[in-house]
Amino acid sequence: KRVIKRGITWRLVHAANASSELGTRFLTRRMVKPDVFHRTYYSTTGNYASIPEVITVYDMIHEDFPEYFRKPILKKKLDSLRLAAQIICISEYTRGRLLDLTDIDSSKIAVIPLGIEHENLSSVTERPTGGRPYIAYVGTRSGYKNFEVLALAFSELIQIYSDLNLMLVGGGPISSAESILFDSLKITPNILKIENAVDTSNLISKAQCVVST
Repeated sequence: KRVIKRGITWRLVHAANASSELGTRFLTRRMVKPDVFHRTYYSTTGNYASIPEVITVYDMIHEDFPEYFRKPILKKKLDSLRLAAQIICISEYTRGRLLDLTDIDSSKIAVIPLGIEHENLSSVTERPTGGRPYIAYVGTRSGYKNFEVLALAFSELIQIYSDLNLMLVGGGPISSAESILFDSLKITPNILKIENAVDTSNLISKAQCVVST
């Protein structure tokens, strides 16, 4: 089936999307043979030899800051990227770092930024905080997310911008450990928590910035 949008013709395809080696093995056994095979993490198992494989690279954090990670993934990442027919980078910066740190062929790298259609953004102009500026953080805050680093940076930032808030969207209720951390950093009055956002796009679009860790 072909559809035309903004003057571009798109062909809808069957796609297998696997995020783990276990999921990959399941898909290769159970699914109808797809047109495109897209991995959401680095692996070389369970691939379709005759099907174009695509993989997305979000960053090169593990390679730029190996001292912060117990398990380097460069070899696994390289093996997977060399296997792929096409690589998607989410920014020009990520593409540049990938080319700086590896020998991947630049001709098979495409830059496709993450985002949504502008028409899907809310038309509401008032900030949900009553006008106070805020930084938005969406999703889980535990484990590898290193949320404590953001909390520390925010505590320094409000020394300059005292009316700034940190809005936590989703990710579960604030834990007792997080409450202790916020109190110790003296940022509790500046923390806003929204568990179930009705209009996440509005929250994001009105933020000073969105932080992803």
